[in-house]
Amino acid sequence: FPVTISNNVGTGKNYSILELARMISDMVQFIPERPAEAKETQADTSRIKSVLCWNSTKNIKDYIIENLK
Repeated sequence: FPVTISNNVGTGKNYSILELARMISDMVQFIPERPAEAKETQADTSRIKSVLCWNSTKNIKDYIIENLK
């Protein structure tokens, strides 16, 4: 079987779902919290940096402004 290795891609900055939603739209709708929902997430980009010498060149806010608004 072939070996598959995954890499996390991220900027090294943590954003809440609320922060991301507000970057996309001023109309934010709140729903009940889901069981086992992660409070915080942040990609560990150490492998992609060491193996592929990759670093993010944009932050998520700039990406959203340029591509989703």
